[in-house]
Amino acid sequence: MSCYVQSGKIDKALNLSRWMRLKGFRFDSVTLSTILSASAELRDLKLGREGHCFCIRNNFEDDIVVASAIINMYSKCEKIPDARRVFDYTMEKDLVLWNTLLAVYAEVGLSGESLILFYQMQLYGLQQNTISWNSVILGFLRNGQINEAIDMFTQMKTVGLDPNTVTYTTLISGLSQNGHNSDALTYFKQLLQAGYRPNSASIVAALSASTNMASLHDGRAIHGYILRQKIPLSLPVATSLVDMYTKCGSLNCAKCIFDLIPEKELALYNAMISGYALHGRAIEALALFKRLCKEGVEPDSITFTSVLSSCCHAGLVKEGLDVFYDMLSVYHMKPRVEHYGCMITLLSRCGDLDEAMQLIQSMPFKPDANVFESLLVACRELRETELEERIANCLIKMEPDNSGHYVSLSNAYATTGRWDEVSKLRDLMKKKGLRKSPGCSWIQVGTEFHMFVSGDKWHSHTEEISTMLALLDREMQLTRFFFNN
Repeated sequence: MSCYVQSGKIDKALNLSRWMRLKGFRFDSVTLSTILSASAELRDLKLGREGHCFCIRNNFEDDIVVASAIINMYSKCEKIPDARRVFDYTMEKDLVLWNTLLAVYAEVGLSGESLILFYQMQLYGLQQNTISWNSVILGFLRNGQINEAIDMFTQMKTVGLDPNTVTYTTLISGLSQNGHNSDALTYFKQLLQAGYRPNSASIVAALSASTNMASLHDGRAIHGYILRQKIPLSLPVATSLVDMYTKCGSLNCAKCIFDLIPEKELALYNAMISGYALHGRAIEALALFKRLCKEGVEPDSITFTSVLSSCCHAGLVKEGLDVFYDMLSVYHMKPRVEHYGCMITLLSRCGDLDEAMQLIQSMPFKPDANVFESLLVACRELRETELEERIANCLIKMEPDNSGHYVSLSNAYATTGRWDEVSKLRDLMKKKGLRKSPGCSWIQVGTEFHMFVSGDKWHSHTEEISTMLALLDREMQLTRFFFNN
């Protein structure tokens, strides 16, 4: 039964438990904890409560193993107060039970509760172990409390506990997810300097930080470490490498990694298809999508978003429509707002505003701002000023604090020479304290990042950059002249 649960065959595990009861087998704590684990995996609260009641009727409520399983079940079913009640009513609590509840609080970001529980362990006469500290650190990270998480990490050493690979991985992953990518890579280097061998999860977290920073240098360094240490290329690591290389502009390297993996799973296909879409390689994205389907891999929502996005960038209307309708007819998937968004952008860019509007009206849910923004851009390009004005007004009602929508409406007014309306709109923006956000981009040269903001004159190489741009502009003008003649 335990093997069934661990391998994800939950139905077989539950059928076996029913057969055992029919045959008169007596359940012990291990059997009950396995059944409760199955309920937790299914997020089946009704089944979990039945298991809990059975435990009470048969005097298992004070069994530590069973109590831990019940707490975990309530946690997975998002019933945290029930999990706490089970903990409080368990007479004899060991370190495992305390750590179970700590992990529950950490998982949902209840950092305050986890810290109180952490210190209560000492009052109870228990010494916290590395698992206890890891849970509190995770709780802080889930709640976005970066400084507190780092403080706990530092304090571990002062009480004689060395952070292990799991501790480092928790911190690296949490920092990356909270946007502290540079710090995440710093702690990854510390992990290596401490003599630990990173596991798959820590490598994936470090690669994610490199990807978020668009740092090809750091991503390559991590890949180089994997090769030097002869670390097996697991599917999660391979997927992260493909994602990193595509998002850092090295599509050929991503393709090499993709081709190295003999048995590919959906996540790897998605990363490669997304990479092709990102680089405007729609033909390759569609070909890989067809190969995925041919090999019997079931596409998911992410797959369709990437394929539709690639069709959108390439203006492949027929192919995009085929994929979109295949979602419904072949794969029986209901398109989400992002899929409708891709199709509306595709139709709009190709000048078919009527069909784009019909698709918006046919959506089974309320369209979000992104959908209308796609249509707005097309209206501007096609000089459909009246429709552009209507959509901009609609967007302002949806997102009244988004300065971009006011700018769009102002542009629509300016196009038709309605300068009084432009002036009123700008006054309204001033009253609301709204300013147009300047465009921003950055580039990595070696190990150094250079950031550029629209209209910024403070960069140390501004003069040389401006000169080079002027030269490039002149060359473009000359090239256009020669082609025209």
